Amino acid sequence: TAATEKGLQVRKENAASAKENIQAMEMIKMYKEKGMTLQGIADKLNSLGYKTRKGKAFTTSQIQMFLKRIG
Repeated sequence: TAATEKGLQVRKENAASAKENIQAMEMIKMYKEKGMTLQGIADKLNSLGYKTRKGKAFTTSQIQMFLKRIG
C-alpha cells in the first residue's frame, strides 16, 4: 500500500542520515579500499561499538549490502 511504501522510504532516509550510520558507511568504504575482508570490516565496526539501525552487531551480509548501496 502507499502508506507502507511511505513508511519504508522514511525509514531508509532516517537510516541514511543518522550520524552513526554515515560514519559507519565512511569507515566501511575506507576499510574496503584498504583491502579488508567483509568479516574484518564487520569485526572492526563491532569492536568500535557500532550497531546496525536495528541495534544489532554488524555481519558480513550487512557490510555487503552497505557496499552495494554506496557503490
